[in-house]
Amino acid sequence: AYAVATFLAVPASWLMGASGFLYGPVWGFALASALSTLSGTGCFALSRVVFRGRLTPSGRWAAIDRAVGDGGLALMVLLRLPPLSPYNVVNYGMGLTSIRLRDYFLGTWLGGLVPIALWSIVGSSVSDIGDLLSGQDTGPLWVRLLGLVLTVGVTIVVTALARRALHRAMAEA
Repeated sequence: AYAVATFLAVPASWLMGASGFLYGPVWGFALASALSTLSGTGCFALSRVVFRGRLTPSGRWAAIDRAVGDGGLALMVLLRLPPLSPYNVVNYGMGLTSIRLRDYFLGTWLGGLVPIALWSIVGSSVSDIGDLLSGQDTGPLWVRLLGLVLTVGVTIVVTALARRALHRAMAEA
C-alpha cells in the first residue's frame, strides 16, 4: 500500500505518520525508511525511463541539469531533510535530471532519516489516525518546531546552493 500510495503521489507525511501510528515509532520508522526510499526510487526510475529521453536540454535547463548531476548526493540529502518537502514531486522531477541513481538513492535514504523519524513520532503519538490525516493532531510541539526550523533552514541553504550552482553552470555554458 505504501508503494502504491507513493506512485499515486499521496503525501509522504501521511504515509510516514501512518507507519508510526500502526507500528510505533521504532518499527514505523524502520518500515517507512525502507519503503519511502524504495518507492521513491521506483518513481524516479519510472520518470527516468518514460520522460527523460523526451527532453532536449538546452540553455538554462542544460545548466541546471549539469549542476544537479554534479552535486546530486548533497542536493538529494538537502531536498529530503525538511519534513514539509514535496516528496513525490522530487521523486518524479529528479528522474528528469542527470543525477546518478546511486546519488538519488543514498541521498533519499540519508536525507529522509530525520523527517521519517519526526513523522513516525507524530504518528505514534496520536490516538486517532483520522486526526493525523486531517491535520488536527500534529504531535508534540517540539516536533513541529524542529520541523519548521529544518524546513526554513534547508530552504535557505538549498536556494543559496542552487543559485550558486546555476550561475557557475551558466558561466561555463
